[in-house]
Amino acid sequence: FHWHLYGKITIENQIIFALNTPPKSVDLAKCNDKYFINMVGLGFDGAVLKNINTVKWIGGHLAYFVAVLKNILTYKESPIKVTIDGQTISKSLLICIIANAPRTGGGFYVSPNSKSNDGRLNWITCRPLTLIQRLLLLPKVEKGKHLTDPNVTETLLSKIEIQSPTAIYYQLDGELMCDTNFSIEVIPSALQFRY
Repeated sequence: FHWHLYGKITIENQIIFALNTPPKSVDLAKCNDKYFINMVGLGFDGAVLKNINTVKWIGGHLAYFVAVLKNILTYKESPIKVTIDGQTISKSLLICIIANAPRTGGGFYVSPNSKSNDGRLNWITCRPLTLIQRLLLLPKVEKGKHLTDPNVTETLLSKIEIQSPTAIYYQLDGELMCDTNFSIEVIPSALQFRY
């Protein structure tokens, strides 16, 4: 999220921003009773974070990439029920990200169109894929070029409800958690940042 607001910025320029830039509004979001500012990733994204502990000694973006590769080979999608605007659908998804900013995992552009001050969240999904399709999609996701893939969809929303028959792992701003029910909503202009 820091990168989203400031990009590659020196400490000196951060101090200049802090002293001289007027504050601007930034959206906050909530998943159940926990707040987040960057994104929530259910299923695959949670499984990656769970497995990253086994390769932590590698460190940084490479550790995340190795954990992603492991899950590309082994992850099994679970069915979920999704409710948006009173309509409920059941589906299985490889990717299920609700984002307030573009990047996660040390640089993966999973939601390149996300803006943290538009009062909306971006829901990025990908239907189940074969192993070859998963491998071909990975470099696109890393560079933020996956939204043109026919298996990937992006939806702007202010609230979403997700239910899973079994507990699934998810990451909330990089924290690993597990649950069966998710009520996710945006809280527009809830924070102020100097950027």
